[in-house]
This record gives sequence, C-alpha cells and structure tokens, in this order.
Amino acid sequence: MGRADHRGGLFAGRWLVAAGLVVGCGDEVVGTFEGSGGASASGTGGGTTTSSDASSSGDPSGSSGSSTGGGPSVFEGPGCFSDDFEDSVIDPVLWNPWVEGDSAVEEIAGMLKFTPPTTGILDTGVVGAYQALFRFENGWVRTRVPMPPAPTRSVVLFLQVLDEADRLVSMQIAGSNIAVSARIGGVDQYYDEFPAAPYPQWIGIRAEGSLVRFEVSDDGVSFTELAVRDQPIAFESAAALIMAQTYGQDFEGGVVAVDDFEVCLQ
Repeated sequence: MGRADHRGGLFAGRWLVAAGLVVGCGDEVVGTFEGSGGASASGTGGGTTTSSDASSSGDPSGSSGSSTGGGPSVFEGPGCFSDDFEDSVIDPVLWNPWVEGDSAVEEIAGMLKFTPPTTGILDTGVVGAYQALFRFENGWVRTRVPMPPAPTRSVVLFLQVLDEADRLVSMQIAGSNIAVSARIGGVDQYYDEFPAAPYPQWIGIRAEGSLVRFEVSDDGVSFTELAVRDQPIAFESAAALIMAQTYGQDFEGGVVAVDDFEVCLQ
C-alpha cells in the first residue's frame, strides 16, 4: 500500500470549544481536569454525521459538568476517561466528528462506526473535543478494533495522539500491517511497519517519560509491545484522534469500527 496521509493538520481547524465538561451515558471520567469551574452544558440531536451535516451533535442526558471559565480543561492523572459507545450518540463534549466525500460516522450497536469515502485521499473520524484534552506524559490511549479494514481494501484505520501544532504519534492498520509513526510540523520523525495477520483486537499508544510505546492485545488486559521509540515532543495539551481514510478506490466498501476507547494517566 502507499503511504497514507496522517492528516494531523486538520486538528487545529476542528478543535472546537465546548461550553462545559458534560459526559453522556456510557462515558466515564475518573480523575480531574485542571482549572475546572462550575458550569454545565448539554446538546440535542442524533448520533450520526454524514457528508451532508455541518457537524454532529449529541444528547448527554442533561448531565452536569465543569468549565474552565474560558480555557481548556486539561485532564490530569491519576485517572481515566473513556467511551464505550453504548448510548447511540457521539458525545459532543468528548468528540468532534468530521466527514469528507460520501463518508459517514455514527455511534450505533455499541460501536463507533465509520463508512470510509469511496475515493481517496479522503477520510472520516473523530478528534477529542476542547474539553477532552489531556497531558500525555505517563499513561496510555487505547481502543478496541472489532471491525478493522479488510487487508484488501484501500482503507487505513488511525489511532493518534496529537496537538494543535501538527505534532503527533500514530498507529495505523491497513494491508495486513500495523504502522507506527510520528510527525512534527509536517516532517516525519519515523515510520515503521510490522506484519499483522490477523490484526490484534486492541491497539494502544503509551507514553512513558521520554519514550512512546506502541502496544497490541487480543484481550484488552495483557498488552504486547510492538515498538518503542523516542517521544518526539512533550504533549502538554493533547487530544486523541480516530479516523478511517481511503487512499485509493474503495470499491469493496463496508464499515470500519472501534469500541471501548480509553485514556488513562498515571
């Protein structure tokens, strides 16, 4: 397969401000957000975004949360926040979704499902909202991949940790391989591929001091180290990104899905 575009630069344009920290049904927060205040927010609407929608909205069930009083709420460890995608709503406080071309993204049947565009290079995905930022120094970002792209498709599934300055670390699943990479300001720091047939059930990116560890698992409990690289930068205010990208013609079609997403900091 060809090198797929990381698309980290889209982050700055889609990192929107949320009114407060609101967590919908099926989402959990155990920990603290630095500088949180005492406001609440809620949204309305369905949990599906298609190419005809300007943005998605969700129903966080009127839950109360916290606001920073004008600045981002950076999640501090120890603790975790997660999304099991069980409430059929893309939580607008945890995620900002986007679509390109004829793609779609929806939370349905207990999974976050992407319908990749028919042609590339186009993509669809979710990036952590302004109220779901975290300090990525010691901890991990993980997700289950119950429906990866078939190796024969021209589709890549990405899990990334990135910031608004176009700096990122990434795992990519495509073509019976898992790739690990990092980029700063549009310049690749490294890119390595590893055979993976079949694909693992879980993928994760762990920060540990000056190192970043790329991990895989089949049970979500015991993780195996796929690669260890230098941490290219310190992520003081990072977000997670999950996306499906078409880099050619995806005539085969079909859904790509993730589940049981979590960020845990130590």
